[in-house]
Amino acid sequence: MADKELIIRDHEGNKDEWYSRRLNNFIFGFEPITAKKCKEITKSNPVFRRTMVSLKKSQGQALISEIKKRKR
Repeated sequence: MADKELIIRDHEGNKDEWYSRRLNNFIFGFEPITAKKCKEITKSNPVFRRTMVSLKKSQGQALISEIKKRKR
């Protein structure tokens, strides 16, 4: 989950070129989820070509439940 605060800073001499958000409750060490499965779980069609996708709270909770099932 990404923090609401957008962090903007200079990058390699370019003003306001670097954008990020802090990650909260980051989970790692689980079996990967395919794009198709992610779409099934969230009942949506997220665009994975972006760095970050936006999900409704219920979609995020469904995805987190699946991730917890896949923990190694």
